Amino acid sequence: MEKILFKLAENVCSTLRSESLKACTVQLKIRTSGFKTTTHRQTVESTNYDPEIYGIARQLLKNAHISGIPLRLIGLGLTNLVADGEKELELFPISEKRERVLKVVDRLREKFGDDTIRIGSNY
Repeated sequence: MEKILFKLAENVCSTLRSESLKACTVQLKIRTSGFKTTTHRQTVESTNYDPEIYGIARQLLKNAHISGIPLRLIGLGLTNLVADGEKELELFPISEKRERVLKVVDRLREKFGDDTIRIGSNY
């Protein structure tokens, strides 16, 4: 499940970066085999960094208390979008180096496919 969730995070973050956007709200949608659908969300500082989004989504999944329940669908969405250039005052600013690295990762994925390169995670 965590591999799927990380792949979803990579995809939505890559899309955000390609549009020069960041998101403030992470939303997880879950549908069980019995067709019960729930949505869980958390608002954070704006980001488009895969491991951050994944970590939030992972915590949302954990808080959903669905361990052992068969799932029909899991979706990850990002809302409350802001332009990447709109800098917020941050206690620990994101480095320009990380921004450049993420752009290179996105270009490699575009050129050689999504499975070409991965950003590290704990799954």
